[in-house]
Amino acid sequence: LGLSVVGSLPLLQSLTLNDVTHLTDANLNCLRFPIDNNGNSNEDNNISNSSSSSSSFTILPTLKSLQHLSLSGLIELTDISVVPLIDSCGTQLRSLNISGCVQLTDHTIIGIRNTCCNLRSLDVSQLPEVTTAALIGLFIMNPTVLEDNVAADSNDKLIHSSIGRLQYVNLQGNVNATDEVLIHLCELTRTSLTSLNINGCHQLTNLAAVAFKMNCS
Repeated sequence: LGLSVVGSLPLLQSLTLNDVTHLTDANLNCLRFPIDNNGNSNEDNNISNSSSSSSSFTILPTLKSLQHLSLSGLIELTDISVVPLIDSCGTQLRSLNISGCVQLTDHTIIGIRNTCCNLRSLDVSQLPEVTTAALIGLFIMNPTVLEDNVAADSNDKLIHSSIGRLQYVNLQGNVNATDEVLIHLCELTRTSLTSLNINGCHQLTNLAAVAFKMNCS
């Protein structure tokens, strides 16, 4: 119920839930189902009204002003709750922190790539289940949509050319962050990046340093 109340705040621009270690998928899903004036969850109302065509209940827009979301250290969260949340508010996000959400997988990274297009700050550090392929896909520019900025996937969902003009990126501790990942990151952010953390990315070699020098100098 607590996060349902938070989800009902129409002017909320920044939400930090760092290290609330007992927060579960069910708790996070409450953000997408705010309470109405009677104290009822929209999710409950959806269920109770689904069979009534005469219902006057209207879904309230959730987190419509949210620009900054930080979920760092939420070790109980999985893709089940994070992907739908990003899908609902990702296009307006300017900063996203999912560091240390150790159960998140490639599905969340793909969700970020498919939805976010205005990110300036991204922290995807300490994500042991995320693969190299997903990290490459996150930062690669989509050449098929560079001119129009968007294209449609097989489900007719718009895919943006990139996740935004990133100024800060944290990849710390991602053992699957390779030279190829950094090369694509540098190419994407060559005119915007001001801060990069790659501590503990043990697969990086001199090739990554060359890419960084060529693109970000």
